[in-house]
Formats: sequence, C-alpha cells, structure tokens
Amino acid sequence: MTTVVQHRSDQLAADESAALTDELRALVRKGLPLGPATGAPRLTALATVAARAGDGAEPAARTEALDWVLRRTLARLDPEGLREAAKALFGLPPARAGANLTERREAAAAAAGREVHHFRKRIEPQILAALAHALQRDAAVQARPWASPPPVRPGTGRRVLPSDVFAWEAVEHEEALTRLWAAVYALRAELLAVERLTSMGDMAEATAEADTALWRYGHLHAEARRYQAAYGGALLPDQAAAPHDLIALAGWTPRLPQADTALLADAATATSAHLFMLSVHAAPGGTALLTAWRTALTGTDHTDTAPASVGQTSVPPGTGPDGADTTATTEETMR
Repeated sequence: MTTVVQHRSDQLAADESAALTDELRALVRKGLPLGPATGAPRLTALATVAARAGDGAEPAARTEALDWVLRRTLARLDPEGLREAAKALFGLPPARAGANLTERREAAAAAAGREVHHFRKRIEPQILAALAHALQRDAAVQARPWASPPPVRPGTGRRVLPSDVFAWEAVEHEEALTRLWAAVYALRAELLAVERLTSMGDMAEATAEADTALWRYGHLHAEARRYQAAYGGALLPDQAAAPHDLIALAGWTPRLPQADTALLADAATATSAHLFMLSVHAAPGGTALLTAWRTALTGTDHTDTAPASVGQTSVPPGTGPDGADTTATTEETMR
C-alpha cells in the first residue's frame, strides 16, 4: 500500500512539474517583466507567489509577485552553468532589455556556449524543467509547517553568489531564518541542561544554566523582533507564528509579561550571560524577574539567592531600584 501511495504521490508531483513547465514555456514567449494578462494559473497559485502577494490578492498583485519570484529563482538557479542562459532567455541581462524571443534565444545560446538551434531543441527544455523544479521545491518549503527549520545540505565547495539583488535578498532571508532557528536551538540546549542538572540535584549548576537560558530566551526574542522588522508582523512561512510559539518549541518556560520580554530582548545584546545578568539586575524589576525565572525552571525557591551570580548586593532580592516590592507581580504573572 505504501508503495502504491508513494507512486501516486510521485506521479502527481511529476504532473504538476510538467504543468508548471508548460506555463513557463508560454511565459518565455514574451519574457520579463510579466504583463497584466499573464495567465499562468498554476504558477500564480504557488505558495511562494501567494505569500509575496498577500492573502486574497488580486490577479495583478499575483502577477507582480510571480515576476519577483521568477527573477529571484533565476538568480540562483541550479545547475549554475544554465543560470546566465536562463536569465537571458527570460529577458534579463546578459540579454538586451526589450529583446524579442529570437534575440533572447541568441543571447541565451551564447551564454550557454551552444549553437542556437541546438540550444532551442536541447538546452531550453532543460532550463524550463530546472526552473519548474526549483519553483516547485521552494513552494513546498513555503507551504511546510512553520515548526520545521530550514533544511541543511552538505556543501560541495565555496558558493559564489551572482551580483544580483534577488540572489542577495534570497540569501539574506535564509540567513535571517537560520539565525532565528539557531536561537531556538540555543535556548533548547540550555533548558535541557537545566532539566538534567536539576534531576541530578546539582542546584548550583542548574541555577547557572537557568541564567544562561534566560539570556538565550532574550536573544530569541531579539532575533524574532529583528525578523519581524524586516519581513512583517508574523514569523516564518505560515504567516501565523508568534515569538512565544517559537519559544514553546524550545521547551517549557514561564510565560512572561510583554514588558519583561522587551527588557530581556534589549539586554540580550550583551556578549556574555554574565553581562546580560548585570543588565537585567540593573533594570527596574529585573531582580524579581530573575528570582521568579530561576524558581520556575529549577523548582527551588531562589528568593534569597538572585543577586549572587553577579555579585550585586546593594539591591535586595524582590525590589526595584526605588525599593518597591516587585516579586509578587512577576511571580504571579509566571504562574
């Protein structure tokens, strides 16, 4: 049964790829930029195009988004040896702006180092198939559940990016996603360490790891804030994940009020957990926050030990710089 289902899935994927290739072949006739009467219903329905255009976008917005997606995909098309020829075929440099299909094919054939007739018969179908595959692959990644981190593959050599703004944008977004997920896993590692050390009864080390976990927690919020500033109000491809959703993937943490998460994100620019803790202690309510965090993660009352790791003794645990008792508010929120 599994073999039959897999065969059916592979057949559907092949059919979809062939349909995308047919639509790309039609787009080649006029090249880029795409006109308002582009059509291409399968291409404009791709998840990458829909995400670029926005929910419920009009056909014109979908066409504009498809134009952007095509340019970005062409800029990083594999195999690299077909990239310049593919760009020329669609009317991008090295082709001349405004060139007709014959002129674009000549430029593409020259870029591929092939005779024009051979290029049209042999190389052009390869380019369209490779482009369809790349579009299909990127759409699958876009539609993937947001809880899946970006895939990693072995590098076979130093990658040289083309001097193309779309290639730069694509890599910049991948870089932002990677930093975001790196922050998720860094927090998860510290939370696992706290669980292990607490179970072993080593409360001193568990408390130190809890402090580092708080630093990683703040760093994840800072990365999420940076990602949202660059790519919109939601996180990751599903356009629905919030920062606390990512934190939940790392493991259980007490839910903090927004003011505390903002404080931690600001302090997380520190280059070490020690400097981060100094910043947290110095902030209004910071000592109470740390006390409640340590207690929540380790299950041990830390009311009398919060300042110990950074040597701060001038501010009693549970009080802010103005002497006000802040422990109750923070601890109540964490419950």
